[in-house]
Amino acid sequence: MAALRPLYLPPELAIEIAKHLDACSLLCVSKVSHFWREIALSFLDKISLAGALSAFRTAKVNANHEALIYFASRIRRNERTGPPTGCLALTWACMTTCSEAVRILIPFASMPYGHQRSAQDVNPWDEPLFEAMRQHNPEALEALLQNGAPPDRIDYFGLNAGCMPDGGGGDHDHDHPTLESPAPGIHAAIVRGFPAALKYLLNQLRDDPRQLDAVLNEDHNSDPALSVAAQVGCPDILRILLDHNTDVNQPGPSLFTPLAIAAYWGWGGTREDTT
Repeated sequence: MAALRPLYLPPELAIEIAKHLDACSLLCVSKVSHFWREIALSFLDKISLAGALSAFRTAKVNANHEALIYFASRIRRNERTGPPTGCLALTWACMTTCSEAVRILIPFASMPYGHQRSAQDVNPWDEPLFEAMRQHNPEALEALLQNGAPPDRIDYFGLNAGCMPDGGGGDHDHDHPTLESPAPGIHAAIVRGFPAALKYLLNQLRDDPRQLDAVLNEDHNSDPALSVAAQVGCPDILRILLDHNTDVNQPGPSLFTPLAIAAYWGWGGTREDTT
């Protein structure tokens, strides 16, 4: 069976059609053939900053990574893009799993603003970090922290960045969580419902199973991690903890197990979903 060929149209008609396509559609059309590529790119080369932002937002909604990367690059290259606009696009990128788009837009969070910033101004890293921590996948959060995002800004959201393991600073007691351990940050991620932040912190302990077990299954002046998650009732958080073999029968100071707490708060259905 012969392969189907793209429909040929007179150039004048193709150009007229292209005038009525949005930027995301033009990017798709550019993949059809060399003929359509030339026409589509001629329009995309003239796209305004507002058009690029609109297309980027559409790509976010559609989870189109190719379009996210393309329009993130257009936003970054546009000479009219200032830090506020760039940080807005970066925040949108952090709502996706496209870490490459995040990396492209990260420089805007480090750029100086055009005015003297006051204590009332929002830190440019805060909204991207907030959205990245809310996601299920930690890739956007990792991209931020690996490319300039100050870890201490996580303190702003109640996750004690000073408790993140950093590989130094003397010996730690691996049997009991201490102030130097990531336990406070992990508990904060659970309470605030930040799956990506929880995964990121747990990943830091993947080479230290003894400390990981201590942080998850022993009291840290409160209920164990799974008991706290059962009270919060976030299915994603519960799944992450269960994937790390958290003890479902470990009682806290209240002497109730996570299963009992989940049943009390009406999260029996969640337990079925996560087993």
